[in-house]
Amino acid sequence: MWLIVRACIKIIILLVGFTVWRYLVIAYWEIQKWWLSGEDVLVVSTTRLGEVLFFIMSFLWVMLAYSTIRHLWEKNRPKLESLKRKHLIFQPIFLIVTALSLNSYLVVTHDEIIRSGFFQLGSDHKPFDQVERVTLDFQYNNRGDDLTYYNLHYQDGSTEEIWYHAITDDHELLKVDRLIRQHQIPKKVLNAPANLEENPSVLQEIYSQ
Repeated sequence: MWLIVRACIKIIILLVGFTVWRYLVIAYWEIQKWWLSGEDVLVVSTTRLGEVLFFIMSFLWVMLAYSTIRHLWEKNRPKLESLKRKHLIFQPIFLIVTALSLNSYLVVTHDEIIRSGFFQLGSDHKPFDQVERVTLDFQYNNRGDDLTYYNLHYQDGSTEEIWYHAITDDHELLKVDRLIRQHQIPKKVLNAPANLEENPSVLQEIYSQ
């Protein structure tokens, strides 16, 4: 009977920990959207690097918080002293990584694309007038998720990929794709999923030329 109770308690703790971590991630997204919002802003997206680093650090933060609460409940002073040192090291790192992750973003307005990198102090502004053409490439990946690349080719010869590495939501990319069409920028689909007609309508529209 006691084993069942302990198992239930562990499951409850796991669910609470997951819920706290989930709300941390949601708060992170909402803070970035609030920070970068504006009347002319169409899409706000965190880059994959920023998201992954924050996911990892926030998960570690939840684990550290759980250990602290547990040993406070048990009044385990030696463990609490050890955790105190860990907090002194981890908390500044967590704040720095969070700030850098928030600084890693891509913003799309009706006239330009604004990108900021993880360690970048300023932001790069690229007007849609400088986009020469767009290519969309789908690649099968046997080891995991298929790869999709939405590349913007600029007049200066540079290329910027905004789907796989930046915008991760298909509906948000559709907004950009429609904006590309409004600006009458040529678009070429290099490869598309073989079963495109079985995919959601949002993907079918994105892959249409």
